[in-house]
Amino acid sequence: MPVLGACGLPVQADLPGIFSLFLELRHPAATVAGNREHPTRSQLTESGRLCCIFAIVLGNMGQLVRAQALVGRLVAVMFAAALLLAPAASRAADVLMTPAPPPAAAAFVQPDLYDPTRWEVRFGGFAHGVGSVEKGTWDVNGEIVVGSFFGRAPLGAWSPLIPRLHAGVNGNVNGRTSVVYAGFLWTLPVTDRFFLEAFLDGAVHNGSLPGTATQVALGCEAQFHVGGSAGYRFNPQWSIMFTFDHLSNGSGLGLSNCGRNKGLNNYGARIGFTF
Repeated sequence: MPVLGACGLPVQADLPGIFSLFLELRHPAATVAGNREHPTRSQLTESGRLCCIFAIVLGNMGQLVRAQALVGRLVAVMFAAALLLAPAASRAADVLMTPAPPPAAAAFVQPDLYDPTRWEVRFGGFAHGVGSVEKGTWDVNGEIVVGSFFGRAPLGAWSPLIPRLHAGVNGNVNGRTSVVYAGFLWTLPVTDRFFLEAFLDGAVHNGSLPGTATQVALGCEAQFHVGGSAGYRFNPQWSIMFTFDHLSNGSGLGLSNCGRNKGLNNYGARIGFTF
């Protein structure tokens, strides 16, 4: 509790004290009875009371100034801390906003059911000479496919461009033209089970060169054997395929000078066993 030297009286240095003195200044008669326990306050002159009020206000203003100074120091400390932490916060934001690196491209993986390094044997039958004088007869087909020497996927997604070797025979069961062939086989896995194939071979036959009433004119003994298949794999060992098979001397394309080139078209189905 401060002492007001100018007034010579102890006064509560707070707003309630100021309000009490102000009431005494405005209504001295009404406050005499209430100040009997402090008779000296009621006896103060008006100027004395004003002096006391002024002193109390000054005291409270001093406390307010000190509080403002404390708040100012606190704000300064907070500002300095913000300046110190700003670089660290900026680095953290950069780390959070940096995009993640793109995932690495997945390596090409051969379907599990297809392994080009394994060997395969195929058996089936063909409708022989469709559209020719040898139509209405049948071939029995047998073929062997050699496993790739270059691994499962040496060229990644381009590995189906590497052919495998194969060889086979189409034996006509009705005494018409039979063929032995060997060459290159390309296999394209469309899915894990479905696949497409193309082949390009050299072939020899026992048919007629000039042609007869029951055999087509093949022109040369050496022939081109081409075609393709569409197949389905049941499991890593067994598959089925539908095949188109064409025999020609290629003279129509300028590939030979054999002259007559009737050719043979065969359509059939085969079962494959991989080992």
